[in-house]
Amino acid sequence: MKLWKYGSRNAFYIDIFLKIIQNIVQSLRILKVRDNKDQYPDLYCLLENGNEVPAEVEWQSSNFVQHGHDLNLLKENQGILFVCEKDQDLGFDIPQIEIDMTHFESWFVDNAAKIIQDTTAPYKKRVEDRKIPKLWFTYLSLKAGGVSDFDLALEKETWGVQENYSPSVINQISTVHENDLIAFIGPGRGFPGRVELKTWLKKGFKGYFERIRVYRVTKGYFLNRTPIWKGTGKWIGEVFPHRFKFDRRQVIDLKNIRISKLAVNSKQELHGMVYGNFIGTNPSTLVDIIYHGAIP
Repeated sequence: MKLWKYGSRNAFYIDIFLKIIQNIVQSLRILKVRDNKDQYPDLYCLLENGNEVPAEVEWQSSNFVQHGHDLNLLKENQGILFVCEKDQDLGFDIPQIEIDMTHFESWFVDNAAKIIQDTTAPYKKRVEDRKIPKLWFTYLSLKAGGVSDFDLALEKETWGVQENYSPSVINQISTVHENDLIAFIGPGRGFPGRVELKTWLKKGFKGYFERIRVYRVTKGYFLNRTPIWKGTGKWIGEVFPHRFKFDRRQVIDLKNIRISKLAVNSKQELHGMVYGNFIGTNPSTLVDIIYHGAIP
């Protein structure tokens, strides 16, 4: 089981994880940890000098190699690897920080109930008790067929994700409710798919999103395997059964959202959207986009 799974999901676990790793990286204190939503790298650490560096967490150094992770992402961004056992040298450019197992075991025992509840939560039947609408972002990429699938989704007033997609995405889409807002964003231009956060945050970054279209959800999450889309690439034949319905009448329609003009928090959320495909987001990010977007 992935070690970081014990430390993700919410601020409580992240705070505890900070204590376990003793807050020190490159002789600098870690001020904040940001979960990367089940994507590589596992997290980003904000250091006291203002730099945010990528970090991966593994039981052993050799697990990093076995998982086939991109070594250059850590190397080029002064990234770090947290391990319980340093059993393999990854080179001088990749510092490995060993987690104090005594501290980890003590924390695990003290928080076992919360860990179990957090791990099993996605598989429990949800109680439909949320009253406040939420805002969701999903990315329409050219490469993955999101742009071509969107026209058919608009006709059917239905959106869906793959049967065996990322557990974190399925977990989120399963909480979509009637009257939530869904923003379809993309395609992206001026950047080759996924981009390192450090590059994404630069003032001179040229990337932008062609459109953002916001709709009101009319039916929350449901499971339906009736084919709507044909799928493209590795997803040919996929039925995208994790679905929700929305009203095709637009609430918002804007174009040319230049990433460099947005606030840092907005940039980070959009970066997470490109990596994660479907995320719940802060309404302030939408306000920021509305302010800087252009009317078609």
